[in-house]
Amino acid sequence: MLSMVWSCIINYKANFVVIFMKQLFTLFFLSLVGIKVFASGEDSTCKKFEQLSYVFAELNGFAGANKYRDSMSNCQNSPSAILSNANILYKERKYVEALAEFKAYVNHPEPEDMQKALAYNYAGICAAKLQQNNDAIIHYETAEKLGFSRTITQYNIGLAYSDMGDYAKAKVCYINSLQSDNTYANSWNNLGYMYERTNDFITASKHYAASYRFSNGNDPLLMLNYGKILRKLKMYDSALLISKVTADKYPNYSPVHIELAKMYNFYTKNVEKALHHSRLAVALDPISSLAYFELAAALSDMGQKDSALYYYNIVVKLDPDDYAAYGNMGTIYKLHGYFDRAIELNLKAIEINPYFSDGYRNLGSVYKEKKDFVNSLKYSLLNYQYTNNRPETALGVGYAYLNYGDYPKAIHYLREAMTGRTEHFDIPYNNMGLVYIRLNDLDSAKYYLDIAYSINPNNSYNIHNRALYYCKIGKYDSACFNLERALDLEYNWIIDPELEKMVGKHCSHINLNRKINYYGYKGHFPEFADKSFIERIDSLSLNFSETKLAGDSSNIETLNARVDEKPTQTSLFTLYPNPTHGNLTIAHPYNTETSVAVDLYNNNGQKVYSGILAEKTTQLNISFLPKGLYVAVIMENNNVVHTEKVILE
Repeated sequence: MLSMVWSCIINYKANFVVIFMKQLFTLFFLSLVGIKVFASGEDSTCKKFEQLSYVFAELNGFAGANKYRDSMSNCQNSPSAILSNANILYKERKYVEALAEFKAYVNHPEPEDMQKALAYNYAGICAAKLQQNNDAIIHYETAEKLGFSRTITQYNIGLAYSDMGDYAKAKVCYINSLQSDNTYANSWNNLGYMYERTNDFITASKHYAASYRFSNGNDPLLMLNYGKILRKLKMYDSALLISKVTADKYPNYSPVHIELAKMYNFYTKNVEKALHHSRLAVALDPISSLAYFELAAALSDMGQKDSALYYYNIVVKLDPDDYAAYGNMGTIYKLHGYFDRAIELNLKAIEINPYFSDGYRNLGSVYKEKKDFVNSLKYSLLNYQYTNNRPETALGVGYAYLNYGDYPKAIHYLREAMTGRTEHFDIPYNNMGLVYIRLNDLDSAKYYLDIAYSINPNNSYNIHNRALYYCKIGKYDSACFNLERALDLEYNWIIDPELEKMVGKHCSHINLNRKINYYGYKGHFPEFADKSFIERIDSLSLNFSETKLAGDSSNIETLNARVDEKPTQTSLFTLYPNPTHGNLTIAHPYNTETSVAVDLYNNNGQKVYSGILAEKTTQLNISFLPKGLYVAVIMENNNVVHTEKVILE
């Protein structure tokens, strides 16, 4: 399982760096019109065109900047031209070439130390993108020595160590970052994850709460992570509230709709809302395997197994290592009697993740259906080994030993199952009753069967076993009555041979062939009722267009909840609310002794506002400006460190 976690952390860190580079990029992608950033050796005309290219690149992308960049043909040896070229290469994701340009920039004699510090930090990010983490750490350390924020460099070094799997050093770096600035929300967030990955959810929740608090509730990812940890602590009402608030504030943020779909599907059992949010998540991010996973899970719980199978196929096409999706597809195949295919898919799931306990549980269940009780016991024991929910899994092991014929061990595990309030609390008592029937201890059998019946009087398995008990004591009228009722309730397991003999003698009117085959089809396409949809979907050439899906309901089987990914990010600056009606708040991580300023440019590239960010959180009144689109350019000691579009409504 650790290898799986390491792999997830790599993915998480990649998300950190992508967003971090986007937000820190501004020194290199936007420059302030009229600010003298470089030494005086550069031609003023070059500087003018360079500045305009940066401003219009933010407003209109590269197409809007090209006409100004074309005017810089005589400026190629200036440090700003080198830097500009590095920026373009980075935007084109040519990280090797971009890194070379940043190195050329820091070796140029003209830039000052702080400018080089920013370039070294950015070179570190490029190296990290190339998985050159040791080099990245060296660049970050150099940036810090030249005066770049220790808060940020230690955070970035922590990311690099996380990527290399050295979580102890990563943790130290996040702590160093917070010692430099204990209000830096991203370090609180990532330190929280360090605790979460070791299942210390309580400590993790405290760090996520601090991250949420210091971000002022204005970072959707940090809000979402706080909600997720509350879910893991089973504080479902609070978790759902946080997720709802996040969705209301950031309705176009796909991950929050994925989280809400998960909450509604697996915890509040409101499958209609789960379907709604999973559809939104897919619409917002059509290549998110997580979004398709939640959509498939919701459809499956609605009984639409055909559509669920279709979308699980999309999940594994987008993410071939999604073991939970393979397990859930295996469950659908099992429910429709395709046992060999179910086994194949669950074996694939545990091949990807050998610690995937639900895969072992599913295999134990499939082999039970095949009456292969040796393998059923084998995989039930593996499920017991790899899960933390011992009472629930002990139930499966006890039942496997019952079918295997080892009654003393069956009793041992069924007693353990009774110690926890399992989802199906009647089942261990019912199975214990059957064990004592096998042992011919009929008084004990009746005791446990009666307890099971008092908990759930409509469990067809219990009613079948009660029929067997009455048959054993010679009360054939009661035995026949209970057997017929079990069949009415769609009992679909082995009918005891003694009951089959009894039917011929005492209640021949009972049709034993009424026993159903599995659960039958309960979806919305009648032509799939013969289960032919299995073959049709297996041979389907998948595309990513969603069909119109009707909704019916079914309680067929609960599938596996998808293991969370933990995306993280760096956000140096937060501008909110955006869009704004006039009051714009800017939060930044720099010490108040540092000179931090902001300029606003209109969509013509004209500077229309200048202000000082004297505090870490500063509110600006820009209501006097005309409504429209602006670019905020934030500078630290006259060096551009962040840019962002602002909409004034």
